[in-house]
Amino acid sequence: MARRSTNPLERLTEPKRPAWLTPLQVVAALSLLLALLYWGRGSTRALAAAKPKAQHCFFLIDRSGSMESLAEAVVDGVNGFVAKQAEMGEGMRLTLAQFHSGQPFELLIEEQEVTKVRPIKRRDFRPEGSTPLYDGIAELLAYADRATRPDEAVVVIVFSDGQENASRKHSRDQVFRLVEEHKERGWTFVFMGANQDSYAAGIGNSKGATMNIAATPAGVRAAFNDMESSNREMRKALKSGRTYTREERENYIQSRSAEAMLTTQQQRKPQSVRGGAS
Repeated sequence: MARRSTNPLERLTEPKRPAWLTPLQVVAALSLLLALLYWGRGSTRALAAAKPKAQHCFFLIDRSGSMESLAEAVVDGVNGFVAKQAEMGEGMRLTLAQFHSGQPFELLIEEQEVTKVRPIKRRDFRPEGSTPLYDGIAELLAYADRATRPDEAVVVIVFSDGQENASRKHSRDQVFRLVEEHKERGWTFVFMGANQDSYAAGIGNSKGATMNIAATPAGVRAAFNDMESSNREMRKALKSGRTYTREERENYIQSRSAEAMLTTQQQRKPQSVRGGAS
């Protein structure tokens, strides 16, 4: 066995032995490597989510009893919206839910690619009960949180012909906070209201994403056409690689033929005669 020199100068010239890592050091190095890889994957997902090229559209439709006279128009409106969006090809998933006091959240179409959605039937939409608007919205947002993919832009469209009168679980303030939280995440919210001041009765929307419509079959069909036209513009932007700004989301409704129809209808109403015979 070779004797190790005790002279410091001689020891400096001795060949160095290889420095082996201890098992603990190996584990620590591997853990660091895995953490870096995981962080990198998360960053890639975040970058992909920041520039969505697809869309998920969530429709929530009032099925309370007062909608009976508009039922055929709602079914036609939904089917027309889907058919025209399908003409643009893939890149949009659709979820359609309805609500009334007996069932505040009922899914009719679940996360389907728009090109594969089948038309709904009149028997699928049977108005009854009253209007748990806030419960319906809260349930929809909880579902949408689970259903939305990181690469999707989200549009939530709510249609009702009456004000809230039957929610049991959620208040107006709670729903307004939920909507605002989701807006901060880049979601778009649209409220269509018939027979009411939609801006006052809505869900905290800007006026640019709120529409008053006539509570008539023609008014409902025109409103769905307006939604289709507006959504087409958003999808065109997404396909070109451009994401809507918050200002654009707050002014989502670009076509307002239904509102113009309502204005014309109101102007045609006979004015009341003031005063009486002297």
